[in-house]
Amino acid sequence: MITCDDGGDPNQVADCARDLVAAGVVADVNAAVISSADVVVDTFLQGGVPRLDGNPAPVALSAANTYGTRCRT
Repeated sequence: MITCDDGGDPNQVADCARDLVAAGVVADVNAAVISSADVVVDTFLQGGVPRLDGNPAPVALSAANTYGTRCRT
């Protein structure tokens, strides 16, 4: 398990997402993204990383890599 504290800073959010993809994570599980959720979704989508999220941000609901209780099947 790898964690990254973005401190609510949109620039750090992007850096965390890119660092996690570069580290080869196999999935993002219930990330608490406060700001720039669209950047995280796009970065993980481009990196081929699935997002397992029980309560995804609205921007993630239709993302092809987001799976959760309120997402498409």
